[in-house]
Amino acid sequence: MATVSSRMDRHEELVNAKDAVGNTSAEYSMLMHGINTCAAPLVHQIVRQNPQLVHQKGWHSQTPLHKASLGGDWTIIYLLLEAGADPNMCNDFDETPLHYVCRRGIASNVHLMLQHNADIQLTDKQGRSVVHHAAQSGSVCVLHYLNSVHNLSLQSMDNNLQTPLHIVCQMGHLEALKYLTKNQRSDVFQKDVDGNTVLHLTAKEGFSHISWILLNVGDCSLLRMKNKQNMTPLDLVLQNPKKKNDHKQLVSLLSYMSSKNSNQKPPSPLFIWWLQLLQPCLVYTSMLVIAHMTGDQYQGAVAIFALLYFLFLLRKHSHRMNHVCKWPNPVYAGMFSAGLLYSIFTYFLILLPNTRDYIFLHCLSPFLTTLLLYLYWKMLRTDPGTIRYSLSKDGTNCPYTLKDLCVPPLKVEIFCEECEIVRSPRVKHCRLCVTCFQNMDHHCLFLLKCVAKNNHTLFVWFLICCAASLSFFLLTALLYCINVYKDFTVLETVVILIRSNIWILTLSTMDLFSLAWILTLIRFQFIIVSQGNTTYFQKSDSVLTSTEKLLNIAYFLQGKQPFASDPFAA
Repeated sequence: MATVSSRMDRHEELVNAKDAVGNTSAEYSMLMHGINTCAAPLVHQIVRQNPQLVHQKGWHSQTPLHKASLGGDWTIIYLLLEAGADPNMCNDFDETPLHYVCRRGIASNVHLMLQHNADIQLTDKQGRSVVHHAAQSGSVCVLHYLNSVHNLSLQSMDNNLQTPLHIVCQMGHLEALKYLTKNQRSDVFQKDVDGNTVLHLTAKEGFSHISWILLNVGDCSLLRMKNKQNMTPLDLVLQNPKKKNDHKQLVSLLSYMSSKNSNQKPPSPLFIWWLQLLQPCLVYTSMLVIAHMTGDQYQGAVAIFALLYFLFLLRKHSHRMNHVCKWPNPVYAGMFSAGLLYSIFTYFLILLPNTRDYIFLHCLSPFLTTLLLYLYWKMLRTDPGTIRYSLSKDGTNCPYTLKDLCVPPLKVEIFCEECEIVRSPRVKHCRLCVTCFQNMDHHCLFLLKCVAKNNHTLFVWFLICCAASLSFFLLTALLYCINVYKDFTVLETVVILIRSNIWILTLSTMDLFSLAWILTLIRFQFIIVSQGNTTYFQKSDSVLTSTEKLLNIAYFLQGKQPFASDPFAA
């Protein structure tokens, strides 16, 4: 308490300090310091003692409200407005604080300014409106607020004939681009004062994915449009000295599409997608064929080379395809499906016929395999829990809007910029699925699908079935080796498998590692669901007893609500 009191005393001394002629430069400096450091109590004390400071101008005629608007602190802006700060005061560039809060990209601050009589129609010296300034930040929330609440046009032009879409494309704001090109909100064919379309700007900056989106929204006629320098988007790419990572992709895209008809759009890379999906299967099949052709002496070497080659290929893959479309990468789903099908094929055609003495294997294996395939099909077909509508207000069917979120204590962050809905507390947007899901757990790359409310229980049962199936495979493989190689020692059996039966050895090794990984995943899922959480919505603390956690797991596996709620759950 003594420290806090001494700080406040120090603040008061600085606030009351004046120079020899009695002006308030020290007060103004302290006010600006409070704004810069987001010290709301200090700002409140200064403007209460000297409200006229909010009108004082500094560098380029900037007022304290201009500074606070760029800082983005809602409380500081509110204190200055309540002290009489003018939200329509212009600086030397005719920019108002409202322009600055739009450029900062915080919708709640924009709403606060407009509640204090800010003029939404004012433009700066370049003719840029609040929508243009919002485009500079790339804030979808502010753009949507200005368009949906105040009906401002998203196609307005400044003195350079640039629309908000021109600004967004030039700065590479991907989410804002998707918003502006959705539902024909913007015209991708509009030229600025230099004759540049939005594709000219993205080509000049080297944004390949954004260029792909623009060509899909428009068509190939964009590639034939020339600016006032008589240059097409492809010409700008070829002369651009800045060789970004996706420069080659952009050159390939624009060069290929330039030869197409004007009304055509870029073709979907379905062939590449299927090729990557089948790549693990093709690599493994090629390994088996080459190993068989080389004879018994080199099968192990072929297998090691194929494994290293596949790991090298896998190193280049991420969760999205290395293509300008940036679709979700199917290679991991291809790994899982190829491993599943090869294991089933090997089990029933090679392993099981050589273990006829074990009746329980022949009785349980068909049932377990059928159940596994059914759960796999069910996982691929079940809707995870898509949310398409905004959260409704308590006791009414009236949905929340972005305007409602601009008033504290609600937060703008729960507005989904891509789905354009207000999310409930347990809803998460998946950028790969481009959808919001209730009780989101995670996006499974091996299923190309999200795990959420409707399929979370099914997913855990699927994991359990996978673990049981892998255990059966490994047990049967062991019994197979005992029967077929009963006259050899363990070491001799391993050598024989490496030389002449690499198929069984590689599948067994991969299934062993897969089993260890799946058991770890099942354990993690049980820990999560025992607390009533998901992978995304989780907290580390829990006050539930062991019995309550076990009952929660049992209820979860039955598809029921948790037996006991954890107050620390997310």
